Amino acid sequence: MAHSTSRHPLAAKFDDFLYAQIGEDKNGLSLTVLSALARQNVDPWEEAADLCRLRTDVAMRKLAAMIAALPQGALAEREPNAVAARLIGLLPHSTVFHLSSQKAIPSVEAVKRSPAISFMLSIAAYVALMLISQWLIASIQTSRHIDTAPTAAAGSAPPPAQAPERVLE
Repeated sequence: MAHSTSRHPLAAKFDDFLYAQIGEDKNGLSLTVLSALARQNVDPWEEAADLCRLRTDVAMRKLAAMIAALPQGALAEREPNAVAARLIGLLPHSTVFHLSSQKAIPSVEAVKRSPAISFMLSIAAYVALMLISQWLIASIQTSRHIDTAPTAAAGSAPPPAQAPERVLE
């Protein structure tokens, strides 16, 4: 089966998976993973990347549920678990996408949009600005105090203190 080249940046990694045939619909037409996901309004490349991040058993259950959720008659004969097991084997198993026991790392855009992270960064910037300003003020005051302090001539010792004279009567 010939397929067109996608402009999606991850297209080549997921071609085997996305263009794999799930089965035939009731009209005898070939149904691929790509067309099945598109029928469910799911971005196929994002879903493939998400499945790669999951443990294999979790990814199989998720894909089987998606296959089972296809409209009645979308597949002539369906065995979602068997089909999902076969399809999951077609996903790339690189360290970039297969994070079996780790959480996926959020994208930069997701971090930028997070209000909690924006708030925390604002607070951190404010605290840093306050600390720097306090340090500058303290250093200026210290240098002024040193400049205005009375200084003794170099090499001279202060005159000895004289004891008060006692008057004897």
